[in-house]
Amino acid sequence: MKYWVPINWALAIVSDAFKKTYIGNPPSLTLIIREINTFRAGLALLCNYDWVPIPIAYPQVVFLAVRSYFIICLVSRQYLIGDGAPTREMVCYPKKRE
Repeated sequence: MKYWVPINWALAIVSDAFKKTYIGNPPSLTLIIREINTFRAGLALLCNYDWVPIPIAYPQVVFLAVRSYFIICLVSRQYLIGDGAPTREMVCYPKKRE
């Protein structure tokens, strides 16, 4: 994966901007280049994680656990209204005191 190609383009654009005096002083140029290099280091670290294979079972287990949690929450958080219920309507506000 060539993640460094856009970074080279960005460095070339910054260099051209400095030559055309869009960037006024060298410390600003140094700061911009340092930030681009920090971003590049983060991308390199991210690409290093690509080399670690994740077994196929892990994503499937996470998928199943999340779906099971949502189904259990969907069923368990419903109101049961039966003949023995004290009120057959859902009360969303407190009753007035008399």
